[in-house]
Amino acid sequence: MIERIGFGTSQVRPGTDRVQLRPGERLTLGLGVTAGSRDELEGATASVWTNIGSSDPATFRALPMTEVIPSDGHMLAFQVTLPPAQLGTHIATAYVSVGGVQH
Repeated sequence: MIERIGFGTSQVRPGTDRVQLRPGERLTLGLGVTAGSRDELEGATASVWTNIGSSDPATFRALPMTEVIPSDGHMLAFQVTLPPAQLGTHIATAYVSVGGVQH
């Protein structure tokens, strides 16, 4: 059973929960997950669902995240660097899939 999931970036504007990117800059996102045991996370994958990199802000796509070494106490961690930013408002959310179930 998943106990904790964390999602974010170190590129947050100080004092806010917003990321401010200039056109052409790239955003790196991370996702950490912890379960009752490491075995429960066997075969886990993660993706980001985003409109970043799309010429149409209504078009979203899933981008796979790469497994990395956890740096914040989670059992498992993933990371992705998104395509260069364009002008506009963008949305990104992440999910982890374990045993065919998305969290």
